Amino acid sequence: MPHGKNYDDNIQLISELVENLNEVLSTENASIDRIISRIDQTPIQEVKQRLKQHLEETHTQKERLKRIIIELGGKPTDAKADLSRSNLPAMMTMRQNFPKTAELKTEGNGREDSILEEDELVQIKQDFVIEHDELVAYESLLQRMQMTDPAAAAA
Repeated sequence: MPHGKNYDDNIQLISELVENLNEVLSTENASIDRIISRIDQTPIQEVKQRLKQHLEETHTQKERLKRIIIELGGKPTDAKADLSRSNLPAMMTMRQNFPKTAELKTEGNGREDSILEEDELVQIKQDFVIEHDELVAYESLLQRMQMTDPAAAAA
């Protein structure tokens, strides 16, 4: 028995939603690896603690996404997004300026750890850019969902 146009439209919308949710999930999957790496690399205890907290939040968000995808009849992805892709222009600018800044710091005060501090600052900036990109992806997903569901837009 054939289904109506509304049924087909709903199936298409759910399929697109699952695809979008899996894209966000792939970002969370990649973020977990990056955060673990950052925890291991950072010499600053306050940053290490904040990263550990962020790791817990990311695991929670990942599980929430997987649950929603499964509830919609989809299969959660294990793929990992390329986090460097979305923030390449900002990072290129930071990396281009990094050698000059590091050189000035080491010449001016003679501290050998200035380069490590500068590198940590670059990593923190990159963390911020990646987190910002994640938030934009979530906002975009919410807007798409509200446009397809008038009841959600009214809520």
